[in-house]
Amino acid sequence: MGLKAPATSVAASPTAIMAGSRGRVLKNALALSIAQIAGYIVPLAILPYTAVILGPAIFGVLALNQAVVMQCAIIVNYGFPYSATRQVAFVKHDRERLASILVNVWGAKALLMVACTVVSLLVFGLIHQLRPYLFAYFCAFISLFGTVIYPDWFFQGVEEMKWITISSVIPKLLILPLVFLVVKHPSDYWKLLLVQSINAIVSGALGYVLVKRWLRTRLPFPDARNIVVQLKSGFVTFLSCASTNFNASFNTLILGIMTGSIVVGIYSAAQRVVTALQLLWTAVSQALYPFFCNEFRVSVHDGARKLRQIMLLVGVVTLAGAAVAGLAAPAVVPALFGPKYIGTIPIFQVLIFLVCASCMSNLLGLQGLLGMGLERDYLRVVGTGTVLNIMFCVIAIKMAGGIGLAFSVVFLEIVIAAREFHILRRKEVF
Repeated sequence: MGLKAPATSVAASPTAIMAGSRGRVLKNALALSIAQIAGYIVPLAILPYTAVILGPAIFGVLALNQAVVMQCAIIVNYGFPYSATRQVAFVKHDRERLASILVNVWGAKALLMVACTVVSLLVFGLIHQLRPYLFAYFCAFISLFGTVIYPDWFFQGVEEMKWITISSVIPKLLILPLVFLVVKHPSDYWKLLLVQSINAIVSGALGYVLVKRWLRTRLPFPDARNIVVQLKSGFVTFLSCASTNFNASFNTLILGIMTGSIVVGIYSAAQRVVTALQLLWTAVSQALYPFFCNEFRVSVHDGARKLRQIMLLVGVVTLAGAAVAGLAAPAVVPALFGPKYIGTIPIFQVLIFLVCASCMSNLLGLQGLLGMGLERDYLRVVGTGTVLNIMFCVIAIKMAGGIGLAFSVVFLEIVIAAREFHILRRKEVF
């Protein structure tokens, strides 16, 4: 397939280096955009079908299963999407060190998955009300095998995102359409979870093959000491990522506990569309992260100037897009999900502004604070945000159900972005 590690350049002018850097960012952003568009279109094409077939109640049960597995995925991914990506970006021409980082991150993720397995079995063993859902949960849980070995963080670090595109798009196009063949009745919801897990496992396996061929060197065995080093180095970013990603799945669980699966199904329909739209930005974010790590390392002033320019463009586009989508919701939502999901319309009209707010907090937090190595400042912001989310979401759900939760989520993301901006302003970055 022509995979090869890049050779180290002997000499290059500053202008050529900057031009090459911009070219790599654009190329990587394009590659990830293709992956994220595929990740957006395929699930979005399946979403209306599954929502109608399952109905709001079973669709809510599906969302609750996925929310619990998402918590496990957050633990397994740990802080590696940023801590390990940063390590790889700094040694991307040293194949032996890259191989060592790769296998020890895999080892750490495998240990974390074992821990999740033990805890899950204990929970189902102790809470007999959950036992009827054990098989469906298992169908969703096995997706973590793919999460363990999927090397997207590695390809981000070496700025070769095209291999992420290949390893994620091909399985989606081949496997996820099987949903139309196997999901025919509400009781088939476990089959949907199984198909999604198979997709994750195949993506991970394909990523494993591609990263081995890219490195073209023998992979060492994981070392216990280096696994501990990886866990320590990713701890702060794990807390940051966990705090950020914890909120969505936690909110779904609390909504289900306080209202029931029907409300969860109505809320999740809007949430999934918004999440799919956020994935489009994730492609750009992943491409920008190693770029800003290096930019801030060379010059804080230049890095801040470029960050401000990107923020202005992204803010205008996402805010305008959210306004248009909100106005179109009364026509679009019933067409996508059917008349049973009319209650999704006002939730979507509020939640769509999360796209703009999360893009701003991503630029300020991940690209700004983490890009400058200010992990602890970032952790304080998102940690406080998690505590506030727990408080706000319970109150908001009690007062107004799903629509209250939507307002709470958007408001909290704006608060997080404002705090990140304040920290960067205090450090004279803005």
